[in-house]
Amino acid sequence: MFILNMKNKATGFVFILCIFFSCLSCKKENNNFLIHGKIQNAKSEFYAVYPSLDENFLIDTIPIAADGKFEIRGKTDSLLIVMLSENKNNWISIFVNSGYNVTVNGDFSCLSLANVKGGKYNNELKAFKSQIKDELKQKYEIEQAIKKAFYEENDGGELLFSEQILPTLKNVDHSLMVHAEYFIKEDPGRMSNASILLDYFCRDSKRYKLQYFLSILETPVKDYYITNFLRGLSKKMEQAKVGNKASDFVLQDTLKNNVSLADFSGQYVLLHFWASDDLYSRLHNRYYLNDVLQLHLNKLSILGVSLDKDKATWKQSLRHDNMRWTNVCDFDGVNSAMAHSYGIFRGNKNFLINPDGIIIAQDIRPEDVKPLMQRQEEIYASSNK
Repeated sequence: MFILNMKNKATGFVFILCIFFSCLSCKKENNNFLIHGKIQNAKSEFYAVYPSLDENFLIDTIPIAADGKFEIRGKTDSLLIVMLSENKNNWISIFVNSGYNVTVNGDFSCLSLANVKGGKYNNELKAFKSQIKDELKQKYEIEQAIKKAFYEENDGGELLFSEQILPTLKNVDHSLMVHAEYFIKEDPGRMSNASILLDYFCRDSKRYKLQYFLSILETPVKDYYITNFLRGLSKKMEQAKVGNKASDFVLQDTLKNNVSLADFSGQYVLLHFWASDDLYSRLHNRYYLNDVLQLHLNKLSILGVSLDKDKATWKQSLRHDNMRWTNVCDFDGVNSAMAHSYGIFRGNKNFLINPDGIIIAQDIRPEDVKPLMQRQEEIYASSNK
C-alpha cells in the first residue's frame, strides 16, 4: 500500500491507493517519498500512472503551478515505478521507494529528456538516457514535425508523414532499441531493466524480444512486480498472435448500439486500436485507414476501438479525422479489458482478421491489404479442391 499526496501552492489533496501487496502496512517513520521539480512550458496538470500486478494502471492527476513547479508526496513499503505522462506518446518512468527524494526538471513537450535525480535506480536510468540523448532529441524533433503536419492540416501532411517522417522515425526507434538491448544484456540483474522493458518493448512487434529479455533477467529484477506485469502482458500478446482466433467482445458505438466482432463474421475486418491522445494512431486514422477504406470498400470492414476515457473528446476526434467506419469505446482508457485481451495498453495497433475470425496479419499498411487478402483467397481455394 502507499499513500499519495499531490499538491502545489493552491491545491492539496490525498489519495489512498492500494497498488499491490495489500497485506503490507505503512510504517510512518521511514517510508515517505517525494517527487518534485519544475516542468517548463507545462499545462495546468499532467498524470502519474502506476502499473499494477493485475495488469491495470492507477492514474492520478498532478497539478502544476504557474511557474512549472510540482510536488508528489507519498508513502510506500516497496520499490515502485511511476510514469509521469502528458499523453500516450510523452512520458518518463521514475523509481520511488521509502526515503527517495527525486527531482525532475525538464520540458513538458518532451518528458523523456527530463533530468531525474535521486535514488540508485534513477541514476541507472540516467546513465542509460545519456547513451540515447541524441536519438531522444531527434525523436522529439520528429514528433514536433508530426504535430505541425497534423494539427495545422497542411496539404502536404500525408506526404510528410508517409515519405519523410516514418522512415526517419523507424531508424531512430531501431537505434533506441539497439541501445536498450545492449544495456539489458550488459547486466541482466539490473533493476532499471524493468523500466526499460516497460518503455521500449511493450508492443506486439517487440513480442519476441520482450519474451527473450524476460527469460534472461536475473535476481533481483526477475522477481520484480513490473517484470511479472510484463510477463502477463506478453502472454496476452501471444494469445493475439497471427494464426490465432481473434477474441470476441461487445462494446457500444457512437449511437450506443452494441457492436461485436462476431457481427463481422464472414468478412475481412481490420481491427484498429487508437486513442485521441496518441498522435501516431491519429495519423493512421487520417492518412492510412481512409486510404484502406477507399481501396477496399466492398471487401473489407474497419472496426475502430478507442482507448479514450472522455466521450466528448472521442467523438470530436472521430469528426476531426473523418473516421467513416464503425467505432466503439468502453471509456476505460488504458485499463480497457478488451484492449488488454489483445495485449495492448497504448493505441496505434491493428489486426487483419479473415472471414473465419483468424488473425492473419498485424500492423499492416494500405498496400499490404490486397496481397494479404489475395493470399488468403488462394488458401481458401486450395483447401476446397
